[in-house]
Amino acid sequence: MTKKENVLFRFVDASELMNRCYAPDFLIETLFESNSLGQIFGATGSGKSFVVLDMAYCIAKGLDYHGLTTKQGNVAYICGEGYRGIGRRIKALENKYGGDIKEKLFISEQPGAFIDISVTREVAASISAIGNVNLVIIDTYHRNMGGGNENSADDFGVILRNIDTFLKPLNVAVLIIHHSGHMETDRSRGSSAIRAAMDFEYQVIKSGESIILKATKIKDGATPAPMAFALVDSKIDTDTSGNPITSAYLEYKGTASTKKITRRKLSARDEAILQTLNDAIAAHGIDPSAEIKDKLAGFNSFTGKKQKIVHIDHWRKLAHKTISVDADTDEKRAAAIQKAFRRCRDKLFNDKYTVEHGDYVWRIFDETSDQTGHRTTPDKTGQLVRQ
Repeated sequence: MTKKENVLFRFVDASELMNRCYAPDFLIETLFESNSLGQIFGATGSGKSFVVLDMAYCIAKGLDYHGLTTKQGNVAYICGEGYRGIGRRIKALENKYGGDIKEKLFISEQPGAFIDISVTREVAASISAIGNVNLVIIDTYHRNMGGGNENSADDFGVILRNIDTFLKPLNVAVLIIHHSGHMETDRSRGSSAIRAAMDFEYQVIKSGESIILKATKIKDGATPAPMAFALVDSKIDTDTSGNPITSAYLEYKGTASTKKITRRKLSARDEAILQTLNDAIAAHGIDPSAEIKDKLAGFNSFTGKKQKIVHIDHWRKLAHKTISVDADTDEKRAAAIQKAFRRCRDKLFNDKYTVEHGDYVWRIFDETSDQTGHRTTPDKTGQLVRQ
């Protein structure tokens, strides 16, 4: 085949491609690479902006991201919502990490409109003028579309083509922040073409007091373990009355478990007895002790974060009133009711509807295994032992 010079559509020999270096060029070690396209999605209030700003700060400063090496470079954050709050969050990160972020992290004063080719060209020119940018964050996809329908694969195709045409030549990674689906919360909202185009994708989940970052797609390479974080309040200033102005930053809590709890369906009697636990908590519930908060979980989930615990005697008393049994004598009836309650109590515990510690019991509302509890008793040294 005759070689032709100056062709616009080029091919490369497969043997040359195989000889190229395959070592990944990570922007954040194991999480995502340079010059890639990805998204982080989550429900409103899940903490996804906290996660992404934390990443941005570490990359801009060249700091390790919770033990993971970063590739230092400037970061351009295209802000479509929450503009006023971002300054506070960056100040909280400065309180955490120290140092000066000046001329390293840049926030846009308006959203982009990536469906518009002329606007995308202007955004690219502004990013190029900053210089040394290796990460562009689009927050959020919906607010930076500039019109169109996020359910439309055709509209996303236009946006993707504009990103490829104008941002990709800048040798930057592009990270899109997106919302969860309305009905399917374990996927991003809108057209399935969005996820299909991503090199990587992460979901942010609010689980109790934890914020979990979980990989849902890694196009090339191993899938990293889920990471758990806690929000830590940070004072950033005082108002004119001397009251503190606060924001928050993330504190890494280690590897998270996102295994789903499988529960058997309850019988009508078990449902009624479980409801009496709710009633007992409402009437006689108390705040959990520091020991319970430290050792166990289930009462501090996102759904039941105001959960209280209750003495088992209060639950037993209400439950006994709901249990109907056939018996010849009062003594046999009392024994049968006690047996029925004990069997239901064990079932609710084993199926992770309840948690017990000592003489106290409470509900489990969360659906991740890191929020489940265990029935425990203190040993001779006072340490808690799982039964």
